[in-house]
Amino acid sequence: MSFFENTRKPEGFGGEIMVAMMNFGHRALARWGMRFLTLPADGKVLDCGCGGGANIKKLLEKCPQGVVKGIDYSPVSVAKARELNEQAVNDGRCVIWQGSVEQIIFAKDWFDAVTAFETVYFWPNLHRCFREVYRVLKPGGTFLICNECSGDTDKDDKWTRKIEDMRLGRKDATDEEVLAAAHLANCDEFAEKLPDKWNTNIGENGCALSGGERQRISIARAFLKDAPIILLDEATASLDVENETLIQTALSRLIQNKTVLIIAHQMRTVAGADKIVVLSDGVVAEQGSPKELYEKNGIYTHMADLQTKGQAWTI
Repeated sequence: MSFFENTRKPEGFGGEIMVAMMNFGHRALARWGMRFLTLPADGKVLDCGCGGGANIKKLLEKCPQGVVKGIDYSPVSVAKARELNEQAVNDGRCVIWQGSVEQIIFAKDWFDAVTAFETVYFWPNLHRCFREVYRVLKPGGTFLICNECSGDTDKDDKWTRKIEDMRLGRKDATDEEVLAAAHLANCDEFAEKLPDKWNTNIGENGCALSGGERQRISIARAFLKDAPIILLDEATASLDVENETLIQTALSRLIQNKTVLIIAHQMRTVAGADKIVVLSDGVVAEQGSPKELYEKNGIYTHMADLQTKGQAWTI
């Protein structure tokens, strides 16, 4: 399973990272959505597709004498949700179950409210899932579906067009997968500062962005592609120190467990390589690990020393 398929059903180490990102990334939307949810202090709530359990924690705060239960079909999500709400689980105020919304194990007419935050688009057999939600809700109960956009407005359409540029990495990527890729590539660092944030018109070929910002969008596409082999050609060339550092951080995430070929003049870009091949006048002059090459005191050593000294220069 690719890293970004983990948005549907988080699994393994990549799933653990994804669940943590969802807990953080959905906070603002969940906080907004919960404003429309009125619950008694002893209310009973079911959170479907509960992910890492951050929303369960907030729902428990809204019902200080109540009970909140959660469903998610990812064992990674269930484990994280139970860990985050351990005290409430131990107190008997919280139950988190691994399973599908198609077959909810809980009793009929039991919940005051059922919630679904950024999840219904992953549900198979949607009509069956909704039928189950209706079954477990009390008569007159509330079913809160909270997604970032409905796709029915001009603004939603504008948002979709914006993320299409990143979606070039994988045309079938969901909006959530695109946002996760943007986060890993440090795109959110500059996107949140734009005049209209993620809805800002960045011009043809991203002409309104700096070179480093455009580079980070390219890295986000690579995250979406999730290819086993990556070719990086001067990935940090002509960048200021701040952008180079951010891109180096993003690249370190991108290249994990992959075969990577790097073309570079910046020695720090290849400092973690298993093997370096030094070209001079079109032929192979040296090759070996960074440590081996540095000890040869040849071309690689000369370039590395010059660049290290250059980093200390001030005007």
